[in-house]
Order: sequence, then structure tokens, then C-alpha cells
Amino acid sequence: MTNEKRTIEEMSQLDSALNVLFISAFPLILWLIKGSTVSVLSAIVQIVLFAMALRLISKGQKLQAEYDSAPAAHRPFLPRKIAGSLLIGTVVMILSSHHFAGFILPGALGLVATGLGIAAFGPDPLRDKRTASAGNPQVSRSEALVRDFETALDCITDDINRLGDAELTQRTEAGCDVARTTLHSVADNERELLRLCKPLAKFIELLDAEVARLEQDWQGEDTDFARRRYVAKLDVLAQSFAERMRKSSKRNGKHAFDVEADILMGRMQQETAA
Repeated sequence: MTNEKRTIEEMSQLDSALNVLFISAFPLILWLIKGSTVSVLSAIVQIVLFAMALRLISKGQKLQAEYDSAPAAHRPFLPRKIAGSLLIGTVVMILSSHHFAGFILPGALGLVATGLGIAAFGPDPLRDKRTASAGNPQVSRSEALVRDFETALDCITDDINRLGDAELTQRTEAGCDVARTTLHSVADNERELLRLCKPLAKFIELLDAEVARLEQDWQGEDTDFARRRYVAKLDVLAQSFAERMRKSSKRNGKHAFDVEADILMGRMQQETAA
């Protein structure tokens, strides 16, 4: 049974139970027939209050079901189930006031009825429900940073791939992997990720400029020279970035081994491509 079908079935059962509960107000109907003018007016008020209470509880239960099924949701502006239980307590207090002198005992019975109503139908959600990323905005920020850097690195390799030089594409992918693996090693640590942003952005900026320069000279007479120049610049950028990350990881200590291992794997791929 799907969650939606289960919810519909539960709400049908609840509506049936509330209809049965409304029958308990039947004695008030007799006041409309046999009672005095004051009794008739009192019965009308109590029937209206009781009907409003059941309506509020029914709506509150539907909102509760929507709240429970949603991954993130705002609490209801009006706690309808609690308000409905309070109205039931008010009806009980008014009814009991006709049989007891004073307001202490009727008030106590009204409070008991309110408490029983809340116990029977449960309280309304009193807090907003948030997902992990909604509760911690830094998580989504970190994910966005990783995604943006990966997109930029992918664009660089795509630009080189369009030149049709397989060896150059492999070298570029290996050079970008040095940055990519370093990025992944700190992706779960927001502070380390923010520390990496500036050097990684600079690496991407310089490498992107070299790619644009290579594309500009690719169809000219000095294609071979442009190719050798790009490879030399790529090696220097990858080495400089890797060295900076190693020094940074040694200073910070916590991720030193992981960062150096990832950089080493990236360098091994680059040397294999060469």
C-alpha cells in the first residue's frame, strides 16, 4: 500500500470516528425541542462550538498527515487540533456548569476534556521540519562549490578534447585530476573546502587562459610550439598547485595524508599520460 493510499484510508477512518463523536451531542438536540428559550440558545451555541471543534480536528489531522509525509514542512500557523480540543473542553465546561454550583468543578472537567482530546488526536506539529541541507545551509553551500569547480574543470577538458589531440586530452585530464582529487578529499570539510577555494580558483583561471591561448594558435603556423608551450604550462600549474596543497595539508595536519595520497595518484596519472 502506498503512502498516499494509506493516508486516504486513515483520513476516512478519522472522519468516520469524528462523525460518531458528533452523535454524542444528540442530547443537545432535545434542548432545541423541549427546552426553554435560554436552553435553546445554549444548545445552539454548544452544537456550533462542538461542530467547529470537530472540523478543526479533522483539518488538523489532514495537515499532520501532509507534514509527516513531506521531507520539509512548516508548522501550521494555527494548531487546529489543540484549538479543537479546547473547544470540546469549553463545551464540556458549559454543560457541566448547569449541574454544579461555581466554576471550579466545571473548569476542571473542561480541562480534563481538553487533555483527553489532545491525548486522543495528538498535538499539532509545533516546529518546522527541515531536511539536513535546509537545517544546515553550509551543506548546500559546500555542495554548490564542489559542483561549480567540477563544472569548470570539465569545461576545460571538453575544450581541449574538441581539438582532437588524444594525448593532449589525457594530459589535461590528468592535470585537472590533481585539482579534482584534492577537491574531493576536502569536500566533506567546509572549513578546508573554503580554504581551498582561492588556490583552486586561481589554478582554474590560469589553466583556462592557457587553453584559450592554445585554441587561438591551434590553426596557425606555430601549432607545435603552441602545443609544447601549453604542455609546459600545464605541468608547471599542476606541480605548483600540488606543492601548495601539500604544504597547506602539512600545516593543517588533519587531512595531510589523504591530500598527499590523492595528489600523488593524480601525478601518477599525468606521468602515465605523458
